[in-house]
Amino acid sequence: MYLTYHHVCYHSSILGFTKQKIWSLKDVNSVWKTDGLIGGLSMNVENHGEIAFTIPTNCENVYTVFDQLLKMKVQDNNLEDETKNNSSTTATNNSTSGIIAGNNEITNEQKEQVEEQTAKWF
Repeated sequence: MYLTYHHVCYHSSILGFTKQKIWSLKDVNSVWKTDGLIGGLSMNVENHGEIAFTIPTNCENVYTVFDQLLKMKVQDNNLEDETKNNSSTTATNNSTSGIIAGNNEITNEQKEQVEEQTAKWF
């Protein structure tokens, strides 16, 4: 499994059978840990339903990174929506300085949280 900011990629090659899948992170609705003999993750993807992965090592770390990516994606989507809403009202009010400062503060806090969390993972 490969995780990027925009995609979840999967590659498997067992006994000559190769499978490759790519899902957009914006289509992933949720992710959760699964318990069993070997730990794993499951995710709910729009248009694909529930997809389960077996992850024998570092399952907790993979889950933490995956969950953090989803949270960051949701926050970015919310910021984009706020920016679009604020820009349409700002055009009529001509008061952009307060809105821009507010968005920069949120972005800086997010960056600090991500840097702090990344340091804990590695």
